[in-house]
Amino acid sequence: KKCVLFILPSLQIGGAEKALIMLMNSLDRCIYEPKLICLTHDGDARSWVSDEIDIFCLGKKYIWRSFFALLSIVKTFQPDLMFSTMTHANALTISVKIFFPKTKIVVREATLPSVLIAHYGFKGKLSAIIYKVLYPRANVVLSNCNVMLDDFRDKIGVNVNNHRLINNFVSPDAILKGVSKKFTNFRHREKTIYFVAIGRLSFEKGFLELIKQLKEFKPKTKWRLDIFGEGPLHDQLSSLINEMNLERNILLKGSHNNPWKTAATADALVLPSLWEGMPNVALESLFMGVPVIAKSSAGGIKDLAQEVKPPSLFLVDEIEEFIPIMEDIKPKLKSNKAASILPEKYYLKSVIKEFNKIMADV
Repeated sequence: KKCVLFILPSLQIGGAEKALIMLMNSLDRCIYEPKLICLTHDGDARSWVSDEIDIFCLGKKYIWRSFFALLSIVKTFQPDLMFSTMTHANALTISVKIFFPKTKIVVREATLPSVLIAHYGFKGKLSAIIYKVLYPRANVVLSNCNVMLDDFRDKIGVNVNNHRLINNFVSPDAILKGVSKKFTNFRHREKTIYFVAIGRLSFEKGFLELIKQLKEFKPKTKWRLDIFGEGPLHDQLSSLINEMNLERNILLKGSHNNPWKTAATADALVLPSLWEGMPNVALESLFMGVPVIAKSSAGGIKDLAQEVKPPSLFLVDEIEEFIPIMEDIKPKLKSNKAASILPEKYYLKSVIKEFNKIMADV
């Protein structure tokens, strides 16, 4: 079997971590023997890793300090392939090829490169160098939407001959795990428009601007917004909600391994992100039969909008445009999961076929 080392900086819960782990878990075991390399063992995403996959810890806090530890592991296993996601981990993985030229390198970009360069200071400037100097040395660079491919070519000026498109995806088994077949709804749900938002409580997710707009939200019935996630803006969001006297309407629900246990009962998901790659939460929402209202700046959502139309998916250009669409939503009590409105090309089963083909062709 071909040995494949998958590289993750951490096992904290996140979209990039979930994508790598799901691809790794689904890799054809008749051909490949996957192993997972992390900086530390800490993180709730560890529970996502298949029990049959060995996890090795580099014992380092920072990715840039782990180069020699990674070289040691690569020397031990002599892998045929290495796979990583997220820019800094990708830089480390590609650098290994200098010492092990026979090892094939596949990296997956998790965010829009132009956004990373523009908004993340020194980290962004370093990323620009990584994209232009190191990414061309990878055997394959995977982008998760056409917007990202265009970004590399047109905004960064990178040759994309070694780039391939592979969709983000949902794993039906994983997302339905723990979701009851019979839903329990909160009191007066039948008279309440119920919205959910899911994501890290950080600036780029746009929650601050959305909450400010909700001061003008005047539907004809009761309404509620549950925000699932944790992050550095928690206290600021909480203060803003109280300042606007919306504490009965907007609830910060914290981080959950599977928010769809509750979110599946919602009337719509709101996605006000200032930037994204392909937002996994939108794919998951459509799979759960929950319509999405999203800002067009959420990257790959434009790809999705080519196939999914209103009232299943609404795209807006400005944050103010959320309000009239939200006011048109009617409360609908759900007793069980709604039918999926997600195209099958975004299911794990479809994506893993393409992933196995890419790995075989490297």
